[in-house]
Amino acid sequence: MQNLINLPIIIYKYPELNNLKIKDELLKYLKDNSCCYSYPNCTHPKYQSAPNLFDLNNKEIKQLKKYYFNCLKKQFNKFKIIENKSWVFLTESNKEISSVWHNHFNKKFKGKNIKQISGICYITKTPTGTCFENNYFFSLIKPHLHHWYIFDSNLHHCPLKEVVLEKRIIIATSTIIELNPKTE
Repeated sequence: MQNLINLPIIIYKYPELNNLKIKDELLKYLKDNSCCYSYPNCTHPKYQSAPNLFDLNNKEIKQLKKYYFNCLKKQFNKFKIIENKSWVFLTESNKEISSVWHNHFNKKFKGKNIKQISGICYITKTPTGTCFENNYFFSLIKPHLHHWYIFDSNLHHCPLKEVVLEKRIIIATSTIIELNPKTE
């Protein structure tokens, strides 16, 4: 008997939101919440925010957060959130995307019932997708608005390296959950 290998990306469409409002809020958040103390001399891709976007008290961001966690609820029946990070990643018009292969796996959190999930949501229309790779496949997703792309945090990925003609804004997430937590 052969083992079944699933493609490790799940795509969820959510109801349309006002992406212009979201875009304005994300740019403001990015300006006020830089990624790290070393900014702009940091070693990771530049123009990303601090990882607390979903803590923002904003109607549209709360909706995006709700849709993200609804995706996880559809995928995993019962879980408890151990850690959640969410941030904005920006590439300005006529600039090359800061493209580095990476994953969001956190070695501190291991265990039989621990699952690490990441997500990408495109806020602006762009032809420039994200590449994914593991031992079995290499794939490039076609970006669509009003979708969450959900994948295992161990999966290596990077934005396609190219110059974007228009501002490219995405939301990225990294969530660590405990599956079927014991209730006390």
